[in-house]
Amino acid sequence: MSGHQPWREIDTGLQSAATNIAWDRTLLELRSEGVIPNTLRFLRYTPTALVGYHQSLNEELRLDYCRKQGIEINRRVTGGGAIYFDEPQLGWELIFDRRLFGATTDMATISQRICEAAAEGLRGLGIEAAFRPRNDIEVEGRKISGTGGAFDGDAVLFQGTLLIDFDVEALLKALRVPTEKLNKREITSARERVVSVKDLLGHIPDFETVKEVMRDGFRRHFGIDFTPGELTAAERERFKEVLPEIEETEWVELVTTPEEQADIPVVYGVHKVRGGLLRARLALDLKRRTVRSAMISGDFFIHPKRFVFDLEAALRDCPLDQVEVRLDLFFAGQKVEMLLLSHREFREVILKALDKLKIADRFGLSVEETRDVMLWGNQPMEQTLREATVMLVPYCAKPTDCEWRHKDGCDECGRCAVGDAYRMGRERGMKVITVINYEQLGDTLDRMKQEQVPGYVGMCCEAFFIKRQKAFRDADLPAVLLDIEGATCYELREEDKAYAGTFEAFAGLKLPIVEKVMAFVPPLGLPVEEQSDAFPRRSFLKQKKVSG
Repeated sequence: MSGHQPWREIDTGLQSAATNIAWDRTLLELRSEGVIPNTLRFLRYTPTALVGYHQSLNEELRLDYCRKQGIEINRRVTGGGAIYFDEPQLGWELIFDRRLFGATTDMATISQRICEAAAEGLRGLGIEAAFRPRNDIEVEGRKISGTGGAFDGDAVLFQGTLLIDFDVEALLKALRVPTEKLNKREITSARERVVSVKDLLGHIPDFETVKEVMRDGFRRHFGIDFTPGELTAAERERFKEVLPEIEETEWVELVTTPEEQADIPVVYGVHKVRGGLLRARLALDLKRRTVRSAMISGDFFIHPKRFVFDLEAALRDCPLDQVEVRLDLFFAGQKVEMLLLSHREFREVILKALDKLKIADRFGLSVEETRDVMLWGNQPMEQTLREATVMLVPYCAKPTDCEWRHKDGCDECGRCAVGDAYRMGRERGMKVITVINYEQLGDTLDRMKQEQVPGYVGMCCEAFFIKRQKAFRDADLPAVLLDIEGATCYELREEDKAYAGTFEAFAGLKLPIVEKVMAFVPPLGLPVEEQSDAFPRRSFLKQKKVSG
């Protein structure tokens, strides 16, 4: 970038969410039109919960809490995940012509280079920051700045949020994104995953000092200079046009998961990969065997943004047996940039949703019930059930006053569905294990892997399945997982207690679904060769009913 004209630097100060987002769009549009120069912008937000451009509002935010607390809700022009923004955080943005990066102008390269420059700036405060794919800046594994970008022609808006200080409680209550542990030996908490400048320095530096080191990082890394500037008349005029649109409900709720209608069956797919979390929701017309409508959402980065809406339109009214052909035709005509994603991941999440129809037909489930079925591994669900030798049950599905709640075992007293699950497992020669805490789960999965367990049935909430995919991936064991009901630790924001085994609410098993699925696990009386093609059912551990 060296050798170019100095960039303009502006600071728009503390503003509402709608105002800041409107300035984002204004600056990106006018840079694309060649009206304004390359710009470094600093900004701050009043308390705000923001979703990424492609995210579903009601899936990512606790809307009731935000509204009661006066936390503004809005949608970014950039992709990525939901964030909570308040006064102690400093926003920074680069708005520029992407051709300044030369031949390598793909999304991943731009993201890495800018994050490395910002990290270099933070080192001016004595903070050993570094880039972490896909789009974070970290300090010893803890996130200090999240970033994201958007394109408009050759113009780029790349923005970051620097945690000078942050309100952990407000963050966890405003966002519906569950917290997770870095690994099974550490206790889960937001403060173990993120870190602020205050945490690292022991004090809060003034904003001017932070702006200076960030500016120096960009200057040294890219060889550019900055000149203080002001917003132009053209920018203010465009801003007046844009702001009402950003304040409209239509923009804020651009992607919102519809309320379910009893007469319209809906299937869901979830796919988590390096490039982000993808969700597919397909409303179906089963009489005509067509897709009524499709909604694709997630925390991914993609350009052009209309790719997702065009994909949804391509699936509308598509015959179910033509979906794969329609996807092939659609992807063949697309020129799109994605960050650590490809067409393959979008195809897979859509087909995962459609596979729920096959699951409904094969296992006697309603279409609605298939949402409670989550699969791990590449083999058919029927094979996993046929070969399953282990059942994992969460301790939170036992009553809070049960003497077995924090112990592995069950006396099958009939007070809850856990006893039914133990009975079904015992009748099939399965080892049934109560998962008491996260460390025990990790140890159990490790042991199962060493014992070459061919598959297992487990119960957990969808949030746990999504956030804990590393544990499933490390074990690499085929699994059929069934959702639970009631007050889960994620809904009550008590994940740390759940992981430690001290969560005190009751979340029950969905017994009708458990019964339908377990009907496909062969009973104990079948010959071993009919129970499994690869692994004798009773070779992991034998189990007997325990007595109280």
